[in-house]
Amino acid sequence: MNEVNRPPYFTKPQEYVGNNQRKTLLLDMDETLVYCYLGRPKFFGASSEDFYSFRLDDEPEVEYCAFKRPGVDRFLQRCAEYYDLCILTAGDELYAKTLLRWLTPSIPESRWYCRDFCAQDANGIRYKDLSSLPGPPFDPRNTLLLDDSAPGIVVPATNGLSIPRFAPQAGRSDEENYERMRRDSALDTFGNMLCKAKFTSCSDVRTPIREFYEYMENWTRQNIA
Repeated sequence: MNEVNRPPYFTKPQEYVGNNQRKTLLLDMDETLVYCYLGRPKFFGASSEDFYSFRLDDEPEVEYCAFKRPGVDRFLQRCAEYYDLCILTAGDELYAKTLLRWLTPSIPESRWYCRDFCAQDANGIRYKDLSSLPGPPFDPRNTLLLDDSAPGIVVPATNGLSIPRFAPQAGRSDEENYERMRRDSALDTFGNMLCKAKFTSCSDVRTPIREFYEYMENWTRQNIA
């Protein structure tokens, strides 16, 4: 996409169009938007825009190989029309920012929240407290986090929307996992859902999030029974 025509992923308040308040959509990084291998898998193609390899200054012997989730660019472009997009990841800052400069260059770096913005419980388990992030005061009616680990690691849990994990399956070869992962369509599905009026025009995002979980629970019960 031409840079001139690329939609902004964060809109300043004075640039809002109309009277509808834009909502904030926080996005997890690893296993939501991308999967990062330690070492080079057999299928990895350095020439493809869906793959990216890099090394970090503090561990130059390790090669990271990132596999972009199918549909991620389209998802970001669509959601940017309705939401202010941010990243909230438990990844280390150097690792996360190196990856995000390739994955989400149009989301301002000031809206990349890395491990230091995550909290820890008494057992050392990290969780994402949305009310602790910098910027405007947290508004639970207009803020949601899309995360493969939601709602369990999200505070408040009512603002976490779960997406299927994007990752290889244990016991399968690199080639088998690649064939499965390249057909992943979750971001298209969630993009369609998040860009409909049920989310974009609602007075409180917690309502469609709750209805999503109720639907999934009913669907699971009916299909397992």
